[in-house]
Amino acid sequence: MPIIRGQIVSSLPYQITYDFFKEIVKLNEIYRLVLILQKDFVDKLFNEPTYISFLLNFHFTINIKDVIPPTFFKPIPKVYSAISIFNRVRKYDKRVDEVISCVSRYRNKTLRRASQLCGLNSNSGLKVREFKPWQVLELLSSMGLNYV
Repeated sequence: MPIIRGQIVSSLPYQITYDFFKEIVKLNEIYRLVLILQKDFVDKLFNEPTYISFLLNFHFTINIKDVIPPTFFKPIPKVYSAISIFNRVRKYDKRVDEVISCVSRYRNKTLRRASQLCGLNSNSGLKVREFKPWQVLELLSSMGLNYV
């Protein structure tokens, strides 16, 4: 995988995307990624309250540059792809990773209850699943963890 002065440009095998991001988020020297990813995965980063979507939205700004239809590849896959750009906005924070990992396991619980289960406090009556991934700072702030 090409790494040039803190940047990665690649077309990842779709089955390794999750594991790739779990590790790459920890490498602060990587400040920009230009990747071809499965479009469904990228859509989830904006809309689904999952561990990986909260984690990536905390550490990166994410932009979709273009959607690539399956016919542009040989052999033709069954899914659409997206050229996505990730620009790092925060260094890796293990505490944030642990909190997001814990809280995202309780998506159907209120943030008050989920935070208690994770050893934190919150007065929010919203369910964890009601937070969009791009609202991760609001989610953390609701538990008394403030980051700029």
